[in-house]
Amino acid sequence: MSLVESRMEEYKILFDSSLCGNYGIIFADYFISVQSLKNTNIGDLDLDELENMARGIMDLALNIEKNRDVYK
Repeated sequence: MSLVESRMEEYKILFDSSLCGNYGIIFADYFISVQSLKNTNIGDLDLDELENMARGIMDLALNIEKNRDVYK
């Protein structure tokens, strides 16, 4: 949980609105996705759901990384 929160703060700083005028529109999906992950009780998930969640996290991370490189 603390890793997710620290990453969110890192990306909020990285994706500062001064870098890009459409900040709220472009990155809102990322913040919503991370917040959803943060609010998921993984103790309630079965193995298949955990594996799907892990794949989703990796996809999200790769997508964020691609866009980070675009706005450097």
